[in-house]
Amino acid sequence: MAQISLEQFNGLVDTIYSAGADPAKWHELVDQLDRVLDGVYLTLYGHDMRSGLAMGQITSRYSQEYLDRYIEYYSQINPFPKAMAHLQPMDFRACGQKIDRSAFMNSEFYNDFLKPQENIGGGAGGMLCNTQDQMLILAGHVRLKQEEKKTELLLETFNLLAPHIRRAFEMQRVLQGQKIEARVAELALDRVGHSVFLLNDQAKILFANGSARKLLRLGHAVREDREKRLCLRDQHAETLMMRALAHREHDSLAVGAASFVVQIEAGVRVVATLNPFRLDDEIASEASFLMDGGNAASILVLANAKPELAAASEALALLYNLTPAECGIAVAVARGEALLDISGRKNISLNTVRNQLKSVYDKSGVRSQSALTALVHRLAP
Repeated sequence: MAQISLEQFNGLVDTIYSAGADPAKWHELVDQLDRVLDGVYLTLYGHDMRSGLAMGQITSRYSQEYLDRYIEYYSQINPFPKAMAHLQPMDFRACGQKIDRSAFMNSEFYNDFLKPQENIGGGAGGMLCNTQDQMLILAGHVRLKQEEKKTELLLETFNLLAPHIRRAFEMQRVLQGQKIEARVAELALDRVGHSVFLLNDQAKILFANGSARKLLRLGHAVREDREKRLCLRDQHAETLMMRALAHREHDSLAVGAASFVVQIEAGVRVVATLNPFRLDDEIASEASFLMDGGNAASILVLANAKPELAAASEALALLYNLTPAECGIAVAVARGEALLDISGRKNISLNTVRNQLKSVYDKSGVRSQSALTALVHRLAP
């Protein structure tokens, strides 16, 4: 790893696994690679081999004018997808290893598309996947005057990242293939600060995002046992999690999302949400290294320990027609306040607080303070 620093490499790997959970973060990977490689024209793009048409792209440095032209015409004469079609996924090669250099330098694609953009031409790239003649390609072009130095750096970097890209991409395919309800998907995959674990039916950790790995390192709330299984320090929450996973083992999609409260340290509680999904046969075969012999799995999300719960009031009012007073009670309960404390702070009787809480239960359909806490946390931004 002589060309890029360990810090840069670790940052790229973290971004890759984040992109495995949230496809929008592939943009961040391209931007980060752009900063690390400095001067390389990068592109992550889809290509349909049957039609020769582009299927979307994420790029750095390319002129928007030329990108528009690429979609309209140049994608159909791009020689690289055809040259990569016979290669295995994640087999990154220098441009000269894939196509004849002389023919390339005389091609319309080089002279009319690449050359006008700072005389770029050489570089390296590889295919991430090829499914039914639809390819996903990661590639970089370099200025010809820097070709030897930059191509070596580009190829080295791509090869270092290849196994991580493969795992993240397989995970993305798994997650995209599941019928997870929109609210749970948003909670699990899009919100910064939440800890996300992918577990098999024995609670073995198959993947953990950055926040989840930090929790494991701290060890206050969660830990790994010798078999790499996730263990919650909160014994009651641990029992609920294992019970839910046992149900998943028998029929992972028949059981909906399960929510429960986890104490992560004295006086601090978070909401855990366990969401099921199952791999189809094709993906299960391709991702067998990930699933460790089984195809039933769950996503466990531990919500941010310090969410803006007050912001859930608007959603509570809109969804359940709660009054401002009832929203205040719901948020206070979610923060862990005792009813007597709420009564004193609001200068109202305990009986009034109980009546308002009962009204919240009736309107929202929940039947306990823990269920109400889970609901408020799900609605908080």
